[in-house]
Amino acid sequence: MFIAIRVDASNRIGAGHVMRCLALADELKKRGAVVRFICREYDGNLIYLLKDKSMLVSELHAPQHTKNYKENNFERSLGVTQEEDASQTIDILKNDKPDWVIVDHYELNEVWEKIISQYTEKIMVIDDLASQLHYCDALLDQTYGRSERDYDLYVPDDTTLLLGAKYALLRSEFSKWREYSLKRRVLPELKRVLINMGGTDPDNATGRVLSVISKNKLLNDIAIVVVMGAASPWLDKVKYQIKNMHTKIEVKVNVSNLAELMANSDLAIGAAGSSVWERCCLGLPSIIYKLAENQNFISLQLQENGVALFAGEIEDIENSLLQSIDEIANLKSLQRFSNKSKNISDGLGVKRVVEALL
Repeated sequence: MFIAIRVDASNRIGAGHVMRCLALADELKKRGAVVRFICREYDGNLIYLLKDKSMLVSELHAPQHTKNYKENNFERSLGVTQEEDASQTIDILKNDKPDWVIVDHYELNEVWEKIISQYTEKIMVIDDLASQLHYCDALLDQTYGRSERDYDLYVPDDTTLLLGAKYALLRSEFSKWREYSLKRRVLPELKRVLINMGGTDPDNATGRVLSVISKNKLLNDIAIVVVMGAASPWLDKVKYQIKNMHTKIEVKVNVSNLAELMANSDLAIGAAGSSVWERCCLGLPSIIYKLAENQNFISLQLQENGVALFAGEIEDIENSLLQSIDEIANLKSLQRFSNKSKNISDGLGVKRVVEALL
């Protein structure tokens, strides 16, 4: 079976789309599929990471100047029209018709998919917005609380819908660390905090969090691990910022053992993006911030169901973080959030999605 995956990462888009597709590709390869990624060379792309993971990658050139398509926000941020992107993708696919094309991209919708459908057996869309029309055979939305009615107006009637966090695309390391992580939370203590504000963190939410922490002496005895991507434009500034802090802080870049770091942490402060499902799998209590509009639904769902403590948007960090830590940093609260979150995802979602594809 041949499967093509159209997905991008950049300083603006972030890393989450590529990382969840990489988890899916790993499992597909284990099941004997041939997988090819198709990615555009934006600043902050993760093409090097995919190649390091022995993935086949076809590269699309990034436009030197983003065109101004007034009628379509998605095309403005893509840098080319959807028709142009489809044509370039077809140039790669035309000699080997794939069994599936998987597309994980906010800027591509039914316009692109209808063109691509002539060059593939089936299309699966990975989405978490439920706001665009799609032309696909299957749609995956791993958002907790998502229901079929959310897509009633956006996909054909015969589309197979894979909805909810039980389909969360997590790397196998998370299910492997799950049992260990849950056992150490029976009687939790706040001794180690993990800060991860996204792979690229374009607005320096990490720096804001650290500024707040530096002003609170009560946190001086807590070990803090900051996880950042090498592509983050604020990485050097964060490293400099930490040199002037008294708190024990370690910065880790492009980690390969994130599940282990999470499993050994007692609290996470992070973005309400795809890493939410990783924390849930490990029962890691979390304070989350909405750093992008597409995180709004997730944030509210997790807050309303007691899965994570939603503390607001990036502008609220200075006013809400210490209060949020005080609210969650006790035995009963840590246990409550851990018990709620561990039931959201068991880390086996990628296997369920592969079963649906194969």
